[in-house]
Parts: sequence; structure tokens; C-alpha cells
Amino acid sequence: MKRASVTLVVRLIVLCMGWFVLAQTSSAQSAPGLSPAAVEEILTQSLAQKKGMSIYVGGQTIAGVFVKRIDANTIEVRNQTYGRVLIRIDRIDAIALS
Repeated sequence: MKRASVTLVVRLIVLCMGWFVLAQTSSAQSAPGLSPAAVEEILTQSLAQKKGMSIYVGGQTIAGVFVKRIDANTIEVRNQTYGRVLIRIDRIDAIALS
């Protein structure tokens, strides 16, 4: 009898873990992306006015000034610490102009 109850508990734990992973995956995929026009506007303002911006990528904040676009999906930013930081646009969670 004990073995059957342990097996049942293990099955319930595995089922709950699977549900949790599925819920996390679907919520991450359903999050709305950034508007390409809004990102382009902020990048253009940062370049023209030499204004700083904060870029949020994967829970980290990168402060800097937009320098140039490397290709359609990559930008170059510089700040006081690093002369060159390359960021993939599709990885940006949020962006703010200072």
C-alpha cells in the first residue's frame, strides 16, 4: 500500500511540474513585443541629440548612447564603461530615453 501512495505522489508532482513549465512557456510566448517604430524613434532621438537611454535586456539594464545600426537586428551602443556594446534588437525587453 505504501508503494502505491508514493507512486501516486510522484505522479502528481511530475504532473504539477509539467503544468508549471507549460504555463511559464505559454506566458513568455504570449507577451507582446516592442513596437519597431517606437524603438526606431528612440534610437533616432538618441543618435540625433546624443541623449542617453536605458535598454533592458533579460533583466539587466544597459545605459548608453546609440552609435549606429550594425544590421537589421543589431545596434551598437557606447557608454562610460564600454566603448562598444552590441545588442540584438529582438532581445530588448524595454527601452527608455533619458
